[in-house]
Amino acid sequence: WGYDDDEKYEKYAYEYNIKNSFYHKWNLREYPFDLQTLEINFLSYRDTSFIELIPSKSFLPSFNEEMNNLKDGYAIVSVEPKVTYFETPYEAEFAPDLIRKEVGTKLSYEITIDRSGSYLFIKLFGGSFMAFIISWLAFFIPPKEFESQITINLGAIFGAIGNRYFVDSAMSSVQVITKADLMSNMCILLLILNIILIIVQRNNKITWPFFEKSTNALIFSASLFIILTFLIIF
Repeated sequence: WGYDDDEKYEKYAYEYNIKNSFYHKWNLREYPFDLQTLEINFLSYRDTSFIELIPSKSFLPSFNEEMNNLKDGYAIVSVEPKVTYFETPYEAEFAPDLIRKEVGTKLSYEITIDRSGSYLFIKLFGGSFMAFIISWLAFFIPPKEFESQITINLGAIFGAIGNRYFVDSAMSSVQVITKADLMSNMCILLLILNIILIIVQRNNKITWPFFEKSTNALIFSASLFIILTFLIIF
């Protein structure tokens, strides 16, 4: 038994767990459809002729799919190792006439994290989508009820603007334009478009033949909403 145990531990070193804080620069331009890649690096400044860090072929990187300390709304997709080499500032003599800088190894583990589930999507854009639907339903009101159509659309715009502020508050520290910003602004612009189409139907001085029928206007508005939503997401 002693011989087997010694032979078993000759080639491998085992580490059970590591707890540490790692720096990560979040890329939120695709928020809330973003994938984050966390990178954990292990560096060796000794030359590769002495020490070389390589991922184990016997123990492939894995993760606990039932991890209970991962923040709600996130899911680990994969863990991939990557090996790169770099020149260190240290010189060494490798032969009687050969002095050069040592080449070190960087072993990286890239952990890809995804936002899981559709709850965040509904939470962020549910208000804007409901506002658009309310505005869209105004086309079912006869054009002679102009005041009712405008009142409904104005209420929908206030709802969409309120939802826009909610999205901003959730991402108050982000200084880049995200997909969440594009989605919110798109809903507000489509609500304004719906008001313009209703005004065109009412105003005899402006003639847009295709949009004179409410059926054409509501089909165009709904189609534009669906197309733009898919373009932003994908």
